[in-house]
Amino acid sequence: MTKAAKAALKANTTSMFDATKLWRLIDQIGHERGTAFTRDFSVNDLSTHFGLTDESAEMSTDIADVAGALPRTEVLWMESSPFPVILICNPAQLAPDLMLGLTADLRYVTEAEIESLLRGVEGLLVAAAAGDVPLASLGELTGVVPVVRDADWVCVDSCWVRLSAVRQLVVDAVGGPACVVLGAAGLVAYVGGAVDTPTKAHAACMALLAEPGRHTAMAPGHYVLCADTPDDVTDTVAWQSMPVIAEGDGRVKEPALIVGPHS
Repeated sequence: MTKAAKAALKANTTSMFDATKLWRLIDQIGHERGTAFTRDFSVNDLSTHFGLTDESAEMSTDIADVAGALPRTEVLWMESSPFPVILICNPAQLAPDLMLGLTADLRYVTEAEIESLLRGVEGLLVAAAAGDVPLASLGELTGVVPVVRDADWVCVDSCWVRLSAVRQLVVDAVGGPACVVLGAAGLVAYVGGAVDTPTKAHAACMALLAEPGRHTAMAPGHYVLCADTPDDVTDTVAWQSMPVIAEGDGRVKEPALIVGPHS
């Protein structure tokens, strides 16, 4: 595993690919899954725009060097360029002092949470310098506790999404009433007479997914277009009794793309 990880890291630093084909593939996969590409969290991106030089990158990064960091740690607020990621944490300097940079989208992460996360990472590094850290102690050690999700949250295709956010996405996309439920095959949207094909419904949802504030939503995996709308748009049973105009996944199938140095 160690050899594989080192080989993957080396390949990543020297990789060659067609960026246009890569983004076409990303968009194609997103269309099929019903998701818009985003990096919710990125860590240890050693890109040069973070100020790491070859000299500092080759210096010792023994974590024991920061064992005495807590009493003299400072949190500095700096101007930052926007990044297409909700939260990104990177080493900004390795020597003579370790400096970690954390950039976050302030629409979703507050300044207090940013400082808390930085100090939590520091506490973890200091503890790791003395030995292995049990996973069960991470919350107590870092102050970062797991997210508590209510019944509105569901896990679909490895994505945590809110049913209410998915329903609002569909309503806004088709311009009409809708109901979204979690079925055996994933998210199912019942739409009342606003569009006439699942393809149009899915395309409209995908067009809105990239908008700010949609990060807890994904497009449904199946669309049921109804000829009428029940009096109570939250009544799933009533939606299921409506006459159906058309139904399907709405996906437009395209040939798969292979992205690589020879493509």
